[in-house]
Amino acid sequence: MENVLPIISLTFSIFVLGFIIIIITSYWRGTLMSQLGNHRYTNHSGGASGADSVWDKEGHVYNVPTKHYFIPTKGSWPPVRANTEVSAFDIEEAHIRLQVANDTLRRKYPTTSDYINNLLKRNWAQVKYSDAVFAITEIENDKPMGGTGWAVQMAIDLHRPVHLFSESKDCWFTWNGSEYVTEPIPVLTPNFAGIGSRNIGSKGRMAIKAVYEKTFK
Repeated sequence: MENVLPIISLTFSIFVLGFIIIIITSYWRGTLMSQLGNHRYTNHSGGASGADSVWDKEGHVYNVPTKHYFIPTKGSWPPVRANTEVSAFDIEEAHIRLQVANDTLRRKYPTTSDYINNLLKRNWAQVKYSDAVFAITEIENDKPMGGTGWAVQMAIDLHRPVHLFSESKDCWFTWNGSEYVTEPIPVLTPNFAGIGSRNIGSKGRMAIKAVYEKTFK
């Protein structure tokens, strides 16, 4: 009996140690895979205040990096978060894409402001390098409002999926090819453009948070 007790004690210790190792290994494996997996996602945005910054901030929670595109404009500073300069080729391409988008939007382009024109051209980079657009913006007469509308329309012209959240209607919309229809909370694509209005409210912030939560739940 005296010889059996040490063996039982040793076996039990080995069992407990093995159990602890399994728990620790599973935890770190899950954490590592989560972090590596989320780095497969990239947000293509503009670094502006409002929706852009919220998409960026919430993305940090899930280790999602953001490319903030910008075009240097004489006499003005780039956004604080700016980290990806738009190439000369993309700037030239943007001019053509904006003219095509304007066939639908029926606005004034180019404007009399180089600063505004460069912001609009920056939008092209967000769209070009993304596989879907997720935006916080209002819709009026089946057209997205504000500067965000240019990015959305260029995405539609490329037949890219677009997902728009309207704070006034408190729901998500997607373009079905002929009109905007309501949809459930969408799920992010690997290369998404998280953009939207500078004047974002609490509903818009919660909508962005909900998208990340649904994607990485």
